[in-house]
Amino acid sequence: DVLHLGVGGYGTDQMHLLLSEFGPRVGRPALVIMGIMMHSFDRAGLRLRSYQKPKFEVGPDGELQLTNVPIDPDPEHYFWSAKLSFRSYTAQLERYSEEDYLASDAGFEEKVEVNRALIAANQRLCESMGSELLYVIFHNYAELGKNGQRARFFMEELAGRGIPALDTAPALLEYISAKGTDGSELFGNGHIVAEGNEVVARAIRDEIERQQLDRGWTQ
Repeated sequence: DVLHLGVGGYGTDQMHLLLSEFGPRVGRPALVIMGIMMHSFDRAGLRLRSYQKPKFEVGPDGELQLTNVPIDPDPEHYFWSAKLSFRSYTAQLERYSEEDYLASDAGFEEKVEVNRALIAANQRLCESMGSELLYVIFHNYAELGKNGQRARFFMEELAGRGIPALDTAPALLEYISAKGTDGSELFGNGHIVAEGNEVVARAIRDEIERQQLDRGWTQ
């Protein structure tokens, strides 16, 4: 049985909250797969994305502290009380470039601190549930093969903690090379489409089989 808890647009912080709530309700989940897009890293530093959201901060003892809660259940009340600022999406689009995003370090260290604590919390949670943990790292088209600082952070942090991680870029690049295209057909609206997801699904299956052999994961 597979319980799919994926929610579009979530940050790593909201993923952790969802896993914390639903994971213990499942009778000893054998495997937790945490799928991370690079934007998920940045969303952990936001108090607002489309609507008000929780935000973790790291306390002096290194423990996560949840802030910006409770969430206002009344959107109209929140709109008029939050004193929101409005920016031009057109101007933002004109200034935006994938290269600048990949190299951006605005608030990066603060986000590293939060994401590091979230990884540790997910690891502890899975250990308490008796579950194996596998991170799967996704990229958008512009990031594919670039190995940006967000991807490097995740891979290095997970390796340091002994948490298995699958970077989906090598499997996609191998598939693109064999197909003889630039790979753009595998992506749409910043996400992998069905054809690319088939490649990723096979890579995840192969990784689970490797972990079963190397670490003795249960079938």
